[in-house]
Amino acid sequence: MSELDLRSGTCPHTFNFGEHKGPIFPPEISDMFIDALGEDYDHATLAACSLTCHAWVHRSRFHIHSSVRIDSSSNFSRLKELYSPERGLANYVRSLSIDACDMQADGLPAPHPWIAGNIALLKDFTKVKRLALDGLNWNDLTDETKTTILTNYPMVDDLWMSTCDFRHPRHLVTLLQAFPNIKSIRMEALATDTVEWEFMGDNTGSELHLQWLDVGDVCTMPSVVTKWASSYGSLSIENTHISWSHENPTDLSCLLECAGASVKTLSLTLDSRITSHLVGSGSVRNHINLSQNTGIHSLKLHLRLESCDIENLSWISDTLKSVTSRHLSHIAIYMAVLRVDHLIHIEWDSIDTALSSKLLEGLTDVTLCILRPRKPHEGDETSAFPGDWMAAKLPKLMGRRTITVRWHQLSCRRLSLGMTRLEDDLFPIYEPLECKF
Repeated sequence: MSELDLRSGTCPHTFNFGEHKGPIFPPEISDMFIDALGEDYDHATLAACSLTCHAWVHRSRFHIHSSVRIDSSSNFSRLKELYSPERGLANYVRSLSIDACDMQADGLPAPHPWIAGNIALLKDFTKVKRLALDGLNWNDLTDETKTTILTNYPMVDDLWMSTCDFRHPRHLVTLLQAFPNIKSIRMEALATDTVEWEFMGDNTGSELHLQWLDVGDVCTMPSVVTKWASSYGSLSIENTHISWSHENPTDLSCLLECAGASVKTLSLTLDSRITSHLVGSGSVRNHINLSQNTGIHSLKLHLRLESCDIENLSWISDTLKSVTSRHLSHIAIYMAVLRVDHLIHIEWDSIDTALSSKLLEGLTDVTLCILRPRKPHEGDETSAFPGDWMAAKLPKLMGRRTITVRWHQLSCRRLSLGMTRLEDDLFPIYEPLECKF
């Protein structure tokens, strides 16, 4: 037996890199190390791994080229060379971000002809699973660019959109319809013309199963998304956050009814402007009805009640009275008000009855937070809140020893340093009113 054969036979866990010996790891171990480097975005070490061992090339390239972001300053010549079909590296790209957020000197969005000028590059990425669109004006895109976005990425299951303008609601619906494998839809600051329209497609024979649906702040017509999703014959949404401002919440209620027991976590941001659609039209249960969502584990309501002419806020308690999920373990309610006396318009006794209902046998944690703007001349004593006020308003809830009721206290310092997305996005200028139980 030769020296090489002898060494291989007696030491099966070594191999040669030229004249250097090293341990042979089981594929599962080496994959674990490479994946850890990928999670840390350590591309330099990943590149070294791909040059070290032929067996590590594929896994290393998978992480190195998994995500591509392009904007007007990208080196498109280099990208076209790197991801040319001959190299085969484009097949590793799973996440594609198109960032067109450039602004002109006058503050208006800058045109983005560079997208059409590099359409061949976009066509090379056919295995994309996450697509992020930022700052796109759909009406300004060329027909070829639109067609590429709508047809070139059939594997997309995660769609993110921010500060995009779709001009007409049907343009947004066309994009949403383009991804048959979609599992996650997230958006914020989407603009569409506020025109009367009806969804004309036929999805009654189709299914839509979403893990995430996030229609965030400053979307001019969230009803476009809710109407589209509600049109499916079978709809499930595990986690959803929807911000609703001025539109009639009937479409929101319809979506939640269609999703039914599939909803596990629900977060709603509701503006006081919806009051005009609810008051005088009968029970709010006809509009924001959560009785069909019997699988909810966590419920968060973010209520923007800053209007000075608020007189009827019965829809808040009516919404809570419709909750019947025995799986509900946590509920958080955030109320933003201009003045403390706005709170007298809230039917606290109904809220107390709803949250202490025996139907909510799994409820163990309630978080309440009332916030109002703090004027520069106000001292700490001005924004002080009677410590026993909330406890007096919710006696039944306080009597349930199995429930922990907490006041979510946020300091100005935390506000200035940045909080979780929840409070930071919704109430960045508010001073919480302190109430302890």
